[in-house]
Amino acid sequence: MTHKLFHDDVNIREFDADVVKCEPLSKELRSKYEGGAPLYAVWLDKTAFYAEAGGQPADHGTLGGANVLDVQEDETGDIYHVTAAPLEGSVHGALDWTRRFSNMQQHGGQHLISWAVHKYLGGYTFGLHTGAQECTIDTDLKEVPSRETLDMLENAVNGLIWQDLPVHQWFPSDEELKTLPLRKKPTVSENIRIVMTGDVECVACCGTHPTSSGQIGLVTILGAHPARGKVRISFLCGGRAHARLRAEADACREAGAMLSATYETLAQETRRVLDNAREQAHVLSEFRREALIKALPALYENAPELPDSTKLIAHRFDSADRDGLIKAASGLIENSRTVALLAAGNADGAGDIAVFACSDDVKLDMGKFMREALKAYGGRGGGKPGFAQGGAPTPIDPAALEGAFKAWMGEAK
Repeated sequence: MTHKLFHDDVNIREFDADVVKCEPLSKELRSKYEGGAPLYAVWLDKTAFYAEAGGQPADHGTLGGANVLDVQEDETGDIYHVTAAPLEGSVHGALDWTRRFSNMQQHGGQHLISWAVHKYLGGYTFGLHTGAQECTIDTDLKEVPSRETLDMLENAVNGLIWQDLPVHQWFPSDEELKTLPLRKKPTVSENIRIVMTGDVECVACCGTHPTSSGQIGLVTILGAHPARGKVRISFLCGGRAHARLRAEADACREAGAMLSATYETLAQETRRVLDNAREQAHVLSEFRREALIKALPALYENAPELPDSTKLIAHRFDSADRDGLIKAASGLIENSRTVALLAAGNADGAGDIAVFACSDDVKLDMGKFMREALKAYGGRGGGKPGFAQGGAPTPIDPAALEGAFKAWMGEAK
């Protein structure tokens, strides 16, 4: 069994070890890594590299001069290192300490967040994911905590961090284990490793953590949402938390400069601008609808007649919203024996919208025609026989629409 040096000293950064076995990585295992270069699995008698487990990513670094791309445990529990070159004999290993320490901060902070979820909300954590952009825990909470509650949890955790409590990591005897205030039962029955922060948080864990809570730096809880029957809480710790908060602060400063607002007044000023924009959008929408309605008499008057005296109005407006187009079509088919094939550039800028309608005395299935006609534009739609709605990602040609309708009616020669 590989001796895990990080259990002896979590701060070890370099070490020397002997290669026990080295073999080409199987094609099945190699498929998870980018590139087609040969990769090797290297087993050592001892290692300071942490193998991916428990939601904590594997360590990276170098081994015998070769880059360590990944670290995993095999089916026997031994650790193998994925390298881009074969190794043998005695080798020197060096961890990517920036990566390792950041992962330690995330893992240490996660323990305290899980403690706070249990203490204040009665929830248990049963999953951890340490991602590049954010970290998450899955909990058995029945309801998503409010932002106010998440802030309370964040404050409680940072309070513990700033006390710089010692983090003790060890393998207790069976007798000692029975006396420990574990937050939850261990998932294994042998070689149980305990991580205890001060006299507050105590849990079984095989991962790597800082040696004091102060090394975590700070925690920011980003949010919470339901996920597959559980509540997922996202967070960042330490350097990653600082980078995220700095990026958000920079974005606020930039937005504030554009709105001539400070961070204290940014939300208020943003609401004012949005309210004004909504009001202007409403005025513009009403103006467009009025323009559509004013254009209807001329459209009807100039529309061609089919052999059965049906007026066929095929027209595309430059811009309209769906409600305006519906009102225009509804106004046109108040006239007897009228078919309206209307399209418009969506006022939201997302392709074209379409409304096809016919008066009650024209017995046609406009939904069926729309489905067939909009295929040419990569669009779709449908509805009742007398009134259909749809859209397309590209502009709809009214002349082509008129021709398609006549062909559909069997009028085209």
